[in-house]
Amino acid sequence: MKTKPNDPVDTFMIGADYAGNDLDLKVGLTKREYFAALAMQGLIAADTTCIPFRSKTGKVAVEFADALVTALNTPAAAEASAKGEG
Repeated sequence: MKTKPNDPVDTFMIGADYAGNDLDLKVGLTKREYFAALAMQGLIAADTTCIPFRSKTGKVAVEFADALVTALNTPAAAEASAKGEG
């Protein structure tokens, strides 16, 4: 299964329509935003001065998030995920 960067982190099943299709409520952050927030937290925690790096922190965090999405979508990661190993 592919990880899509703009898919929501959380999806809640709220029922089904008259045709029997699942109705999902998608709220909150996208996976890309969530991964970037986690990366940004780590970058800020690791940088004790934080001042010279501040203007680039968001950009670097998004680059890390995009790299994670790419890594999760590699064939090896997809196979491991399908087998329940990832």
